[in-house]
Amino acid sequence: MTKHELHKIVGTMVVRKFGEKVKLDYACCENGGLKQQLPFFSSEDTSRETQLCKVDMLIVSENKVKVVIEIEESGRIPTKICGKFLTTGLAALYKPHKGSALFLANPLLFIQVLSSERMPDNSSIPNQLCNIEKGLRKISNVNGRHMYYLLFVGKPDDNFEREIGSKIIDRISEF
Repeated sequence: MTKHELHKIVGTMVVRKFGEKVKLDYACCENGGLKQQLPFFSSEDTSRETQLCKVDMLIVSENKVKVVIEIEESGRIPTKICGKFLTTGLAALYKPHKGSALFLANPLLFIQVLSSERMPDNSSIPNQLCNIEKGLRKISNVNGRHMYYLLFVGKPDDNFEREIGSKIIDRISEF
């Protein structure tokens, strides 16, 4: 597996479907792509003090961030999974290094994609992830914003796009 393989698979797939509406972190770009980060801030005062997190991918529609996609290839611990959802919910806007700020939409779709590569057979992790997803779906309001949470788990292989990727694309399209 190459570095950030799942990031690149998901990035390529989402860009193919949604085109220029998609903003990608450098890890999601094939061949390194643009060296950009996607920082979220708690206020229009975009400084280190108000920066909450950086996400892997976002989709813009109607001049707002409508969808956030976060990909974890190694860290499947509950704190890491829940943390990005919460910090995204607390954010007010996305501000690129160069360009205008975009506010996060209400409602907002948050998709998390986790790699199941190196997950031991007979592991309790799939059940734990299922419980985390159920819990996060119950949190429908974060900081006054309605958040929809979806979790997808799979291996970054030739079957990913057909088996899981198509579900991700369908859910984004429905939203």
